[in-house]
Amino acid sequence: MSVIVRTPREALDLLRRETRWRHGPVPATLDGQAVTDGQRLTAGGRHLFRSDTGFGYFYEPGAGITVERPADGDPDEEPLWLNGSVYTAVACLNGFVPLHASAVAQGGLVFAFTGPSGAGKSTLVTGLGKLGLPMFCDDTLMLDLSDPARVMAMPGHKRLKLTTEALALTGATAQQLVGAGTGKSYAQPPAGDVAEPAPLHCLVFLEDGPSVQLLPHAG
Repeated sequence: MSVIVRTPREALDLLRRETRWRHGPVPATLDGQAVTDGQRLTAGGRHLFRSDTGFGYFYEPGAGITVERPADGDPDEEPLWLNGSVYTAVACLNGFVPLHASAVAQGGLVFAFTGPSGAGKSTLVTGLGKLGLPMFCDDTLMLDLSDPARVMAMPGHKRLKLTTEALALTGATAQQLVGAGTGKSYAQPPAGDVAEPAPLHCLVFLEDGPSVQLLPHAG
């Protein structure tokens, strides 16, 4: 099977084009199968998702994402799904590989940090921002593997989100509550952010340990 190698600009344009969105009615079924609240289904290159709170998201190739907000829906909840699991599903359907990671940029390269929720990914990115390293993405990192010679990282469009503890630890200023009971606030990246693709230099796995150390991973 042949693989189409995309330039970084082509990859970025594709991701932005397919993740554009608008409000409108969302179908109740996909390929004849009902999708109710709390369910999602991918079929025929399309994706249909309904949250437990009644938000609907429907993706169709070439048409982008349609978002249906319930009458009593919390407007602050809408972008959490749109920029999270829905964004990830659309990216996967277009050949990108998502990682649960936050990242900074330095010297034209991307340094990413992954780990479970609460591992400190966003906190570390904010702390590095205090040292002058701009944020590349928060929480979701998209990779383009179409070129065997390099792994390209796509800049994230998600805003920096920090817990109260992380805000205090980093000295970052809260902008507004994220909403939906997340216990987090949006914050401004101290050194700004990056809007262009860049090669992935390394991926660091964060985990608890008795001391601060860096251990190499292989394989």
